Amino acid sequence: MLVADNRENRRSGKWMEAISLSLRQAFKHAPRPDDSELFDDYPNLHPEEEEHLQYLKGKSWKQIDMHECGFAIMNLSVDGWRYFLPAYLLDTTSAWNDTGFYFGLREYWLCPTGQHVKHSLERVSSLSRAEFDAGKEYVRFAKDCADGEARSVWRNFWNQAAFGDFPEVV
Repeated sequence: MLVADNRENRRSGKWMEAISLSLRQAFKHAPRPDDSELFDDYPNLHPEEEEHLQYLKGKSWKQIDMHECGFAIMNLSVDGWRYFLPAYLLDTTSAWNDTGFYFGLREYWLCPTGQHVKHSLERVSSLSRAEFDAGKEYVRFAKDCADGEARSVWRNFWNQAAFGDFPEVV
């Protein structure tokens, strides 16, 4: 786990490199589900899901372009979400620039809230210990560098979450 001394340290390029390396290491052995297992409704997919499936077929999380499948994560199965999550997290860390960090993920993609509680908890529960820790470190980094949803995600779930022992969420 990474340790930061202060907010400015977390905003540094070295911190971002460490987050990126941590995510890559944690997810390097995540099993890639079969294409037919990427969406829960397979083979009866909605047109948008079908389009995402056609793009994702046979690709590793390292090969996808977020501009081509940015919202696919909303509809992915638990196994599909786990496998492609590092691509989404790394894409948002690459959005860092002089004006700050952009947290491009919707809160319910990483935080069990509202109508998405059960599905989000299933997703988070699917992570290995290393993946969970890397995800938690990413959210901790994001909440110090971005306003809005990243802070809410940290406050409402990840700050309290321990691997395998999640806080009660509503």
